[in-house]
Amino acid sequence: MRLSELGEKKLIELVMKLIRVNPKSLLKLGLDDADALRLEEGVYVFNTDFVAESTDKLPGMTYRQLARKCIVANVADLAAKGAKPEGFLASVALPSDFDLSSFEEIFRGLDQGAAEYDSYLLGGDLGEAKEVLISVSAFGRVRKKIISREGAREGDLVAVTGFFGWNTLAFM
Repeated sequence: MRLSELGEKKLIELVMKLIRVNPKSLLKLGLDDADALRLEEGVYVFNTDFVAESTDKLPGMTYRQLARKCIVANVADLAAKGAKPEGFLASVALPSDFDLSSFEEIFRGLDQGAAEYDSYLLGGDLGEAKEVLISVSAFGRVRKKIISREGAREGDLVAVTGFFGWNTLAFM
């Protein structure tokens, strides 16, 4: 089945079956384009990242993995500032002839990624595009002290996990 056969309302109903609902939400997910949460006092960090199928989906990568990758990119940005994720918003744009099972995989990947960091997908938007585009915005609460590049000095130790360049290597 293709997305164009269902329409936005049915797709939103389907998304509601694919993702977990945050028990702290003050609005009913799916009825509004936004959510509301009562948050603790503190410092919050906000960021956004997106992935496009043509530049970010590696050979053999599933749509679920692509969506999770977008969540993880946001988490990395929050962590770099000393923040723990509180929630995510996702805008997903897809071709109208996109396969329904792949649509489901995208939202399973978004929810899986959020769950890995004890968080939730709080809302977002659906749209049409010529290729798969997934944009995720995240916000997180700083637990101790905000980390800024401004404080970096020559000679500081910089630690990373994993390897750089694997995405680029896969396209070669």
